[in-house]
Amino acid sequence: MEWDSTMGYPEKEGFRCGTCYEYSTFNFLTQKKLRVKERPLIAMDGSFVSYQPEISPYEMEKKINTLIERCCKYEGVFVLNWHNSSFHTNKWKPFDNVYENIVIKKGGINR
Repeated sequence: MEWDSTMGYPEKEGFRCGTCYEYSTFNFLTQKKLRVKERPLIAMDGSFVSYQPEISPYEMEKKINTLIERCCKYEGVFVLNWHNSSFHTNKWKPFDNVYENIVIKKGGINR
């Protein structure tokens, strides 16, 4: 494993690590730097739908685009976690277009 992206908020989007840059991880027990890099998780689908049930697809997309723009402004990395189990279910159906608009129509987020 070369990198990990589990450092993020489960209930809220944003910069839990205070950064959008990859950084080295550290083993506090051995006091040594690890080879695994952390790419901080900036947004996750469940943070919106499960923890912010009142959010509309429009508001979700707007919040994600704001985070993408902030990461791009500082030449950082935007990490999005969109679970495959979020597709084609009644609960998530209204948000399918959000994923399409952000990832597919923009041709990916890498800039």
